[in-house]
Amino acid sequence: ALMTNLTEVFAQSKDVIYQKRNTIKRIGQHFVVKSFAVPSWWRRIIYSVSPSKARRSFIYAQRLGALTPKPVAYKEIRKGLLLHESYYISHVSPCTHVLKEVIKDKDFPQRMLIFADFGRFTAALHERGILHADYSMGNVLFEPFGENTRFQLVDLNRMRFGQRIDCKKGCRNFERIDTDNEALSVMARAYAQVRGYDEEECVRLVLKMRWRKHKK
Repeated sequence: ALMTNLTEVFAQSKDVIYQKRNTIKRIGQHFVVKSFAVPSWWRRIIYSVSPSKARRSFIYAQRLGALTPKPVAYKEIRKGLLLHESYYISHVSPCTHVLKEVIKDKDFPQRMLIFADFGRFTAALHERGILHADYSMGNVLFEPFGENTRFQLVDLNRMRFGQRIDCKKGCRNFERIDTDNEALSVMARAYAQVRGYDEEECVRLVLKMRWRKHKK
């Protein structure tokens, strides 16, 4: 029923999780639907012969397994051969927090422990050759579990698999994480420990390669 009436159900839902270029809404108790912005005319042509963002999100979610909210389906609406609307549907994540929360709130419980866990989580991804090309504080969900933290990835259409991720490339993956130097250093040290890299070198690289606008 959801897939049959997806456009109407999505339009009627008032439970907005995120709304900028793309819109994400919760549908009922179990589903999250992401509506991708209508692409430009030339991207519509590209998507007539290559997978849309919605389709890529679904395919990559299947590959990621428990590292992302469970995928349900994707839907593409075309006019002729050209893509007009597209949606990606997943189950609601068991992770109730977004990394942005702990980054912005310096009093968040066990803040540095969570950052260390995030460094180790990132290292585990890189050891498997998985690279999230839009690895930002809004695209990582988490749930604290005592001395361990569970993480899940969202916004999947720019995932990369089968990558060879060396120290420099791995440290660069933290460049979008907009937080203080102490927190970044904790992430970098935990990352280095898992991957067998020099801790001081990882700290230096992570701090050096963060986005310039975040340094300000």
